[in-house]
Amino acid sequence: MDRLRLRRAVILIAAALIVLIAALLVVQLVGDSSSDDANVEITMESGSIQGLATGRGVGPDEVIEAITPELGEADLDTGWVDVNTDVRPCPELTEYRELWWGDLSFGFWGTGDATYLHFWNVGDRRAVLFSVPDLDQGAPGPPLDLMTDQGIHIGDDVTTIPPPFAARASAAGDERFESGAQVVVVSADPATVENSGHYLGVDGTVVSFGAESFAC
Repeated sequence: MDRLRLRRAVILIAAALIVLIAALLVVQLVGDSSSDDANVEITMESGSIQGLATGRGVGPDEVIEAITPELGEADLDTGWVDVNTDVRPCPELTEYRELWWGDLSFGFWGTGDATYLHFWNVGDRRAVLFSVPDLDQGAPGPPLDLMTDQGIHIGDDVTTIPPPFAARASAAGDERFESGAQVVVVSADPATVENSGHYLGVDGTVVSFGAESFAC
């Protein structure tokens, strides 16, 4: 009888150890996949991400090389698409491409060897201020919870954005968002969003941050 009890006790202990080890492995896997471990450098005053700023000379290869070591392979790459539309910033740039990692997106214009990083954006894709082609790419991956160099995340209160950033514009009824939503652009220079990053808030909450280049 004592041997039987001892055997049962050993089996129970072994089962408990197996459960504990499995739980530890799950915790480790979840921790490894967390974006908290990602060291994506976002500098809002310069409008750069991983040292890359919008404009000419920055193409998909440079972005992939900079972002992949931190976030892995892109969740979506549309490839170059021929676009004949008035929204392109330069008449000679007739091809468009997007890369996505979770809720981090990049938009490029190009033709031949010429490439142009039009924007990078974290959060709500509707916040890109300059019109871009709708490629019907479907829903992006899950939010990455990336943070700017000012300590701001998506979902933070707009009032927590520190100086020198200040509200550039505030208006209700922006057609990109729900009817009556109060939309505010917050940038380092309230007169413009050129040459720096900017935040976009809806009803007092940060829904995106990023940078764009408007000139050829």
